[in-house]
Amino acid sequence: MPLLRGHWHPPGSAARRPAELQVEGGGFLLRIEDGESRSGRFDTLEISDRVGDIPRRLELEDGSIFETADNDAVDAAIRAAGHPAARGHLVHRLESRWRWILAALLLAAGLVFVTFRWGIPWAAREIALAMPDSANQKISEGALELLDKWVFEPSTLPQARREAIRRRFRARLLPQGQGRFRLHFRDMGEVPNAMALPSGDIVVTDRLVTLAESPEEIDSVLLHEIGHVIHRHGLQSVIRSSFVGIGALLVLGDVSAVNSLAAGLPLFLVESRYSRGAEAEADRYALEHLMALGEDPAVFGRMLQRLEAAARTDECDDEEGARRLASFLDSHPLTEDRVAQARRYSERFHAQRQ
Repeated sequence: MPLLRGHWHPPGSAARRPAELQVEGGGFLLRIEDGESRSGRFDTLEISDRVGDIPRRLELEDGSIFETADNDAVDAAIRAAGHPAARGHLVHRLESRWRWILAALLLAAGLVFVTFRWGIPWAAREIALAMPDSANQKISEGALELLDKWVFEPSTLPQARREAIRRRFRARLLPQGQGRFRLHFRDMGEVPNAMALPSGDIVVTDRLVTLAESPEEIDSVLLHEIGHVIHRHGLQSVIRSSFVGIGALLVLGDVSAVNSLAAGLPLFLVESRYSRGAEAEADRYALEHLMALGEDPAVFGRMLQRLEAAARTDECDDEEGARRLASFLDSHPLTEDRVAQARRYSERFHAQRQ
């Protein structure tokens, strides 16, 4: 049976004396220099886990400690006696084999990828849909004021034009039982933009209104933004970017987590960087509701093409305006796929009418 050589430390003392520990059967015999000895059941010893080649500590019931650098012999004694510390030996075996280490690293990397690729988006969607309207109001509170201070200028559209669009917005576009919506007009230079706060406040820039050639084209953009609010895309995006703070909100009920979401909202709204899935979902909402209103979904495709054409002109007379317009178009990919989808909906619309 294993014979362990090392040093014995009296209880509560840093002094040490050479000693040997013999393991036999289910017991042990500790022989200390000068003839002193200790004995007992081996499973009563508290044995430290193996960490590299660090000496092991075997604590006796009287508080004294036997320390040995012979880790292999300790492991053999643990296995032979069925000591509970054998579980720690399995961990050491895993840590000492590079194949297991590599497998663990790959598994960890895979879990991180899955979490960020699917886990966080799924959780953000579930959290956003579960949040009460009061949380949306809290998060959106002050966002429009900040945007008015740093990004927007007051609208220069005629009051009558703005009121006509608002009346049409309230009478035709607002969904029933889906919270409150308010329409705002702002000037953003040559940038044709529209954005929706989680609270249901929708902002439309003057340039987008003047770019549209019909009320139906404005309808299509407003319905797209309503779709973002209904599906809470903006809230999901802000939650994804502040996911650590959301943990505090859910676990601790920390109101400051909501404040952190509110702080990141204005920047997100200016950039409007929804995922492709969110843009497609908002597109479908707009196209389906255009059909329900008896309007040809092709108007949405024409508006997308007009926005793309505006990006290719030299209408921006300053570098900042050009940068903002490019940023808007980069975050709203006006691809042929979106225009083609509007055409397909238009074909369905005309087929149903016939």
